Amino acid sequence: MFKIKSKNTETSGTFSEFGTVLKVNGRFLLAATLAHFAWRAWPSEAEHWGFVFVSFCFGAVAIGQVVHGLRDLIALLKRESVIGKQVKDAMTAKHAREVTRDVLEDAGMK
Repeated sequence: MFKIKSKNTETSGTFSEFGTVLKVNGRFLLAATLAHFAWRAWPSEAEHWGFVFVSFCFGAVAIGQVVHGLRDLIALLKRESVIGKQVKDAMTAKHAREVTRDVLEDAGMK
């Protein structure tokens, strides 16, 4: 387990969140690598025109990885926000009256 600090609350994270962070970072790293390969594969001379297709393929996959990485990042931030709100709500003290036998009988529970 690891700790997540989120706007005045501290929650214990799970490995699924850590895995999502790794997935997002991996997608962005792959996108940067593919974009670099697309740039390097672009032909400087007309006789190597076939590399234009390879370059476009690398670029398209890089754009797709960025889109998927942003989608995963937004989902992670929404999840962290919901968890932070739930923890903040759970941390505030709640007062409830003690249930008596009469209240249980009136509710048909006893």
